[in-house]
This record gives sequence, C-alpha cells and structure tokens, in this order.
Amino acid sequence: EMPQNTPFKQTLHARDLGEAALKQIIKPIEAEHGKFLVSMKSEITGTSIEIDARLIPGESRPYSTNEVVQMWRQQLGDVAGVKSISFDAERGGGPASGRPFTMKLQSSDAPSLARASDELKGILESLSAVKDVTNSLTSGKPQWDIELNEQGRSLGLSASDVAGQVRDSLYGARALRQQRGKNEVTVLVRLPEAERQYQADIEQLIIVTPTGARVPLNSVANLQKGRAPAKIQRENGTQVVAISAAVEPRSMIPNLQSTLEEQYLGALKAKYPSVNIGYGGRQADNKKSASSLQTGLLFALMAIYILLAIPFRSYKQPLLIMAVIPFGVVGAICGLLLLGYGLSIIAIMGMLALCGVVVNDSLILVDYANQLKRSGVEVKQAIMDACERRFRPILLTTLTTFGGLAPMVFETSRQAKFITPMAVSLGFGILFTTFVCLLVLPTLYVLMEGKSKVQSAEGEPVKS
Repeated sequence: EMPQNTPFKQTLHARDLGEAALKQIIKPIEAEHGKFLVSMKSEITGTSIEIDARLIPGESRPYSTNEVVQMWRQQLGDVAGVKSISFDAERGGGPASGRPFTMKLQSSDAPSLARASDELKGILESLSAVKDVTNSLTSGKPQWDIELNEQGRSLGLSASDVAGQVRDSLYGARALRQQRGKNEVTVLVRLPEAERQYQADIEQLIIVTPTGARVPLNSVANLQKGRAPAKIQRENGTQVVAISAAVEPRSMIPNLQSTLEEQYLGALKAKYPSVNIGYGGRQADNKKSASSLQTGLLFALMAIYILLAIPFRSYKQPLLIMAVIPFGVVGAICGLLLLGYGLSIIAIMGMLALCGVVVNDSLILVDYANQLKRSGVEVKQAIMDACERRFRPILLTTLTTFGGLAPMVFETSRQAKFITPMAVSLGFGILFTTFVCLLVLPTLYVLMEGKSKVQSAEGEPVKS
C-alpha cells in the first residue's frame, strides 16, 4: 500500500522491487529442484500494489507456501516510501477467505477511535507470532480543518456561512445553467488560480459578514492543516476501523485471542469506554457459525432421542445409546491432534454429523440385549451374549466406514485440505467409539437395567 498522491513512477519502482525479491528466492530453488514458480502477476489499483505468485502443487514442491512467504518477506525487507506491506500464504477460494486475524473497533468518537486503533496495532506488533499488521484507518489527501472562533461568531457568522463562502471561492459558485442542444451546461464562478494556490491565499480569503463587512478568513476562524482519512467505513451509522494481521503459524490464532483477552483488551476497553472492541473477518464468521452449529446440535440430539424413544418405548434406553456420543467427540479431537489439524468449523461440522453415526453400534448392541432379556436371559448374561454375537457386525461396520473415509483422511492435495478435517472427525470418532461401545456400554446397561429390575421388584405387592 502506497501513500496518497504517490507518483506513479515510484509505485512502479515499488512493484519492481517486490517482483525482484521473489525472483531472487525462486532462482536458487529452481536451480536445485526444477520448476517451482508457475506464474507471477502484478496489478496496480489506485495506491495498492498486488503481486500474485502461483506455485506448483504442494505435494510436488520442497517448500510450503508459508516458508516461501517467510523467505520473500526477509528478502524484501522494508521499502522506502511504502506505507504498509502484507503477505498472505493462502490466497484464493475456500470457506475462510480474507486475512487470518482481524479485530474490529467501532465508535462515534473519531479521536478516541483513532487512538485506540493505533494502540491496538502497537500491541499486535509487539507479539512474536503476529506479522504484517495493517490499520484500515489511514491518512489520505491533505485538507484544511476550519473552526469558527469567537470573533467570527460576534460578527454574526455561522459555520455554514463560512463553509459556503470557502467552497464558492475555491470550487465555484453556480452562476447560471444554460441548455445547449440536449445537454445542460453549468457555469461556475470562482477565484483565479493565482489567488487560491498557496497557504497564504487560503488564510487571507475574504469572508463577507451579514452586515456586508469584509474580513480575512484567519481572523474569524482557526485554520489547521491535516489529512483526511483515505476511506471511512460505517456500520449502522457508526465508524468502524479494522486491524488485520497475519499469524504464523495459523494454529496460534486461538492462543493469540486468549492472550489479548487476558492481558490487553480489558485495559484497552477501560481506557476507551466509548470504543466497542471485538473480532471481525474470519473470527466473526467463525463465531457466527459456531452459534448456529450449537443450535443445530441441540435439534439433532432431540431428533435422535425421539427417533430412538419411539421404537424402544423407553425414556432411559435412548440416553444409554446416546451416551457414546461424547466419547466420539473425544476420538475426533484425538484424531485431529494426531494428524496436526486445528479445531476448525469444518471439523466441528464433522463432529455434528458424527452424532448420528456413532449411535449405530450401541443401537445394535442394546437392541439384541433387549431381545435376549425378553426371552428370559439375565441382564448381565444378555449384554455379554450381545457383545459376543454382535462383535463381528459392529467391527465390520466400523472398519468399512473408516475405510471409506480413509482416502479423504490421508489425502495431501491442497484441494482436499478444506474437507479433510471433517473426514478426520468422522473417521477417528467412529473408530474410538467402537471400543468404548464394547467396553463401557455393557457396564452402563447392567447398571441401568439392574436398577430398573430392583425397582420393579420393590414395587410388587406382597402376597400372604
């Protein structure tokens, strides 16, 4: 990102430096390993420069995109005249687009918002895992801030009077409109360029008071030179500032959020009570998705319970069958840790789907035990026989399900990275639940059915 009003020649020079730095790190890699860079494309839009590099598929190259970005960042270093530089190793499609970490500040108090955003940016820059911190509240074109003083008010002037006369003098006042064929021509009258070119010209601009007196602008108003924001973002009429950054590795984002909430955000919110500080970008999307998944999980569990309660004609046994669901979640988390995946929204979706799958084994086991119990077999013997006779169907069901998911679980291509966490959650959750079903569920069955049998015996009338 270049500053406002940067000469185009300087922008081209900055782009050339970025491309040259990338070529310098690619050249020795290709000399040793062969083809590495597929294409490189650059684009200049306003004050922004974007360089997009496409590499060969991940399974065929010796360096990951994160490693290439790190080398590119070190090779380029700081570039004179450039306002900010950011790198992104995961550009393109997928369910999570945008910068890896974003915080959103919102307030109607512009000065407090600017100070809070600068302070938060400094906090993020001080953390080791955070790179390329950018602030959306950046300075734009130079401007004059004009504030009416007491002398101006005593002369009967208002802020709108002064603003209107300044605008007419510099931009132009409409003198007439004239129709020329099918077009309407507007004639504006303003000061000659020689009288509005320098700072002294602005300060000595003549302002006419309501009584007809003529006074210089600097005698009725306080003038201060400043810069306008490059852009102003608003939500529900309130100004919003986004602080975004890259986090390396991305698995550190939850730790970063915990650190900010425990050590920094509390003091920052107390210092700027008028500023609302929260998460934006991917973090806001994840929070929204997690909230909807919680609602979906509740309805899914209710539906499973109702569908089990109707055929079993029991309120307790559906709970017994569903008792394996938490163990399935534990197995899914262990699988994600084993293969190096984080707890993403896609992985949680896999756990949600797991709830309806892991009950199959316990359903087969409990149903067969009930059949044996109705035929006169004792509770303990019934569940033991059920485990013995249903061991093969349960094991084969688990192995075939995991085998069907295995290609997605162990796929290494970039295209499969988005869906792999869901397959890992399903596969390892089912695998872990099978052993829990055969070891823990029989104990729970004996405890529940044995207690029910004792209560039934106590409730029978005594015959004399």
